[in-house]
Amino acid sequence: MKEEFLEILNRADKEAILPFLKKLTIEERRELVPVLKKEYKQYDSWRERRDAGDRLPVLQVAQFVCFTATDAKRLNQWDIPNTDVVEQIMEWYCPEWFIRLFTEAEFYTNRTYETVSKWQDKGYVEPSPELIVLTLPNAIHKYDRETRTKYITTVDIERYPITLDEHIWYLFEYPSNIKWEDGYMLGNKNKLTGKGNWCDLFIKYASEGRIDRMNVLRESLLAVNRNFNKVLTGWFTDLFMAMEPTKEEQLALLDELFATLACVQTKPVNTTLTLFKQLCTEDDFKEENLLEYLPVLLSSETRAILKNTLALTEAILKKKTNYQKELCMAVTRVFLVKDEAIQKKTADIITRYMKPDTGLKEQLAVYADSILMSIRPKLEGYLVMEQTKSGFSGNQPVLFEKQPLLNERLPEINSFEDFAFFASQALDLSEACQFDLFAGELIRWGNVTDASNVIMLEPAFQKMYKVLSKWETPPMSGILHFILLEYADYLLDKYPEALHKTLKQKKKFLRSDKERLEKSNYYKTRIGPFAKRDIPSYYTGFKEIGSNVLEKIKKQDTVPLLSTPTHLPAWIHPVVLVERLIQHQQAGIEPASMDLQLGLQRCAFEQTEEALIVARQSLQGEYKDLMADSGSNPFARHTI
Repeated sequence: MKEEFLEILNRADKEAILPFLKKLTIEERRELVPVLKKEYKQYDSWRERRDAGDRLPVLQVAQFVCFTATDAKRLNQWDIPNTDVVEQIMEWYCPEWFIRLFTEAEFYTNRTYETVSKWQDKGYVEPSPELIVLTLPNAIHKYDRETRTKYITTVDIERYPITLDEHIWYLFEYPSNIKWEDGYMLGNKNKLTGKGNWCDLFIKYASEGRIDRMNVLRESLLAVNRNFNKVLTGWFTDLFMAMEPTKEEQLALLDELFATLACVQTKPVNTTLTLFKQLCTEDDFKEENLLEYLPVLLSSETRAILKNTLALTEAILKKKTNYQKELCMAVTRVFLVKDEAIQKKTADIITRYMKPDTGLKEQLAVYADSILMSIRPKLEGYLVMEQTKSGFSGNQPVLFEKQPLLNERLPEINSFEDFAFFASQALDLSEACQFDLFAGELIRWGNVTDASNVIMLEPAFQKMYKVLSKWETPPMSGILHFILLEYADYLLDKYPEALHKTLKQKKKFLRSDKERLEKSNYYKTRIGPFAKRDIPSYYTGFKEIGSNVLEKIKKQDTVPLLSTPTHLPAWIHPVVLVERLIQHQQAGIEPASMDLQLGLQRCAFEQTEEALIVARQSLQGEYKDLMADSGSNPFARHTI
């Protein structure tokens, strides 16, 4: 048997190798493995591989058929026979290790959607959704070798029913390059229409009834909240608009449209607000749903979102009287924005649609310090005024009501699902307090993971790896990302099977990090313990808190941090601070130095009577001396 193989190899007989291997038993194939490894050692360099002639393809076919999964680990992408040969082999033998590489790994470069769909139809493979979205977008583009031109075709996506029945919907659930493929080879089409090759196909198949039109519209809206990047998120918005949904269809999708208002990207939000300006006069429009999203919309740093939100609010107030007070009260938040045009529009809405009452005056008093001097005359009668000591009262109001520190409580996370979603959003650090909130919630939920729910964290891990794979330093020197990186490693050790996608992405990240480190003298590796990471000196305190959090996770210590804010922008309710100290005292755990300092600095000296009572009743020793002793405690000097 070995002699026969060597004879075929020496004469480089590509026609004889397949029949020879096909007749061997599994045991006989295994006996050939040492021979194959010995022969293959001759072709380590590219020159040797170039000079091997047809011997190398014969050897590659034999390895493909004879190697076990362990043996195959040494193979590279150029060690795999070409796709046509592999297909001939798979008619009678499908190596499990190759099926795994084909459906999950990234190094096998000959994968096309044509091959994926054909092999699935023949039962050779069961492709993962990730493999589908990796290959499907460019299935409509082909290259003509004779004319050396590219052209558009729908042959591959119309060949098997499963493409339009199942595969095409994966594009809405997993990240892909469909945005690039959609605009590729547009030719003389007008790109300003927002339509591209894939958009046209969705419109075509929906009009023909080959795919469900309402499902395309619904999934386009749902996709914007699936943590895709800005470009892909914008493409789904373009697809929705390219479908030209009717007013009836939009009303049927109101819940999905409202959900887009929570998107971190601005394009879907502005698009929905523009649509709502036309829909809001309909009887079926749900104003109560809008009230839920107004606090987020009116806290946006994007001027266009603020303008569109105010325009939508005014459009509702013009046509409807329900929720009039609630809408006017809600827009007062916009006075935090130091933009004269925005504040003027807000003042016009309030004075036009609501008479001054005690509730509105109290609400405006909260934002009194932020209202521009040029806007205050417009709110005459709505602002609380008093005469100054000098006797001047003039036309300009003087506000005396002080804004309370504990004005707006930060939202609480009450489930692991909410924590997993927040972990992904926190990476953007769009709010100053998000680092502190994430650190606190990680202690609370970090050890609640198990094999059934840990997969919910994969979107956050994917986002973290993606950001760290870039050259740019993430916000706040990447402290939050590096904390999540070490936490991901901690979970990968515990749940490698459940987090197999994260493990694959980690390997890709490690390779990328190593390559960049080798190519540049300026690149700093992203790999290594968080505690030893080089962080700018002005972030030292946050690094100490991050190290403390990771240490608590490893020890399964759930005693909360002292410094986690309870109210915007970063205040801590005094009673909560005392309760956290009590938890440290009961657990016999000394708070970290920076955590204690920051907790005391953030403590709001309001409503301190209850905090003093609790401190004197429950704290002992140094904690009691610090918080409840009349000579040294911070509460006694600031009791209101």
